[in-house]
Amino acid sequence: MMLASYSIDLLFNEFPRFVKTCVRSFATSLDPQDLENARRSLTRQIYHASNGAMYEPTAALHRLLDSAYIADDVPIGLVEFPAPALRVVPNSAWQGYRDDGVRAIVLFRRRLESGTTTGDQLRMVTWQEFSSGDFRTQLITYPVDESDRTVKQILEDLNSQCAPEKREADLAYWQQVFEYVVKLILYLKLPDAHVEADLA
Repeated sequence: MMLASYSIDLLFNEFPRFVKTCVRSFATSLDPQDLENARRSLTRQIYHASNGAMYEPTAALHRLLDSAYIADDVPIGLVEFPAPALRVVPNSAWQGYRDDGVRAIVLFRRRLESGTTTGDQLRMVTWQEFSSGDFRTQLITYPVDESDRTVKQILEDLNSQCAPEKREADLAYWQQVFEYVVKLILYLKLPDAHVEADLA
């Protein structure tokens, strides 16, 4: 299936054009917010097509994660995904939920092949909701094909993906989200990690 195998970047870049093509007669009435809503739904569609796993950490686990220190020399190879796609729904106890309005984090790990080169990429998507009723979707890509690269090195590489005028704020935001997700995944690897299956 295309959603489960294509490059995440390609799917997101082409989706607005696809939407406009499908609604030709109404295309002129589409505003940027309409396209953003459509792109937000695309994240959910890719996640389901990828047979993703979802985690909703408790407030107690958030307190544990917040107090834990993750060394910036941890190699990314230690961060093993439990599924091709991972959706994390933060508890309101998390700082990123309170201060930045992060309501969901979705990660996709894809092995991309282009000609004679191959490489693994981690695409992270965050959904933010604000008290004004507005929301925002942000995306960023991490190369993870070199398992010995450290968390610090990956975060330093984000400089090139952040707009110069917002670089400091964007780096702080993504560092918070990335470290939170890494802590959670490392916790899930522990033999005595407490995980309750599907409570829905």
